[in-house]
Amino acid sequence: MKSKTVWQWIVTSVLVPVLAVFDDWRVQLAIVVLVAAFAAYAIKRRFELAKAVTDLKSEIEA
Repeated sequence: MKSKTVWQWIVTSVLVPVLAVFDDWRVQLAIVVLVAAFAAYAIKRRFELAKAVTDLKSEIEA
């Protein structure tokens, strides 16, 4: 899980400063949407991985 958090921070810290370079609001909006989509994907994957680990632990203990 830590590696996904690291990638999330890397993507955010690289893409958000790029916003300052572009004056066009459409480009800025596209970058914000990209960061938000990546964050939503990372959160979704985190829940799926946590569920998979929980399921695996319950199968091992049973």
